[in-house]
Amino acid sequence: LVIGVRESSILNAILTVINLLVTLLVIVVGLTKVDIHNWNIKPNEIHPINNGTIISVNVGKGGFFPYGISGMLSGAATCFYAFIGFDILATTGYFSLLLSNRVCYYHLFVYCTTSIVITLMVPYFLLDKNTALTQAFLYAGYPAFSKVISVGALVSLFGNLLVGMIALPRLIYSIACDGLIFRSISYIQPKLQTPIVATIIGGLLTGLVASIFDLSTLIEMTTIGTLMAYTLVSITVLFLRYKSSHTIDELTIRMNIVRELFLPLQSYPTVRSQRIMQYSLVVFGIIQAFV
Repeated sequence: LVIGVRESSILNAILTVINLLVTLLVIVVGLTKVDIHNWNIKPNEIHPINNGTIISVNVGKGGFFPYGISGMLSGAATCFYAFIGFDILATTGYFSLLLSNRVCYYHLFVYCTTSIVITLMVPYFLLDKNTALTQAFLYAGYPAFSKVISVGALVSLFGNLLVGMIALPRLIYSIACDGLIFRSISYIQPKLQTPIVATIIGGLLTGLVASIFDLSTLIEMTTIGTLMAYTLVSITVLFLRYKSSHTIDELTIRMNIVRELFLPLQSYPTVRSQRIMQYSLVVFGIIQAFV
């Protein structure tokens, strides 16, 4: 990262190719062992013991939604960790020559396909939450593939750290340029043209946090932080979109508030549309607080 973005991009491309090959291997080999019955397991068929070892204590109720709606929402909140990649695309957009929304579709395809294959290969109550892919292939009778997946997991972890560290120094650099922290942190190395001080500080902070907390806590903290950041950005966009400009305010005919909410006749914001947006956000916040 200190050497330059171009060199880091080359290394990241190599790691990405390895990740894609391992993911393709998981999908192709896993499709040979799928069993649709694993999505419709009866409660009396649940035996969370594999080779004498209890895999899971909370085994759910079986079926397609073994943990109910609450379990689905809890899993979706944890999976929000995947959206960090989209945030990094926006953060490093200044350094990219070409950005495409196809990357988002590739992310969605890989996550959905891998999840479908794994849950059809192995009953959900036998999956180890720490090493799900490896244990799934061991259960399916492919110990050699499980070793390949372990190597792919290490490569994927290194690639994620690299991509995350590409964005973090740029954020620190931008904050320093705005004067919110010491401006000396925004120093750019003349020859390499990289924020060397911000990169070193970002690496030290990342290593410090990783040495203090365990993996599950880090994932939960990152997921909550990402979800909160995206929520605040969405609220800000709503405020900017529906905030009245005071130049074109109540020039239109006054309409019924319900009609203006669902069938507006103008595309520019008014005082009424701004109030509707504010009240809607308050109601949404109250609902979220009690759900």
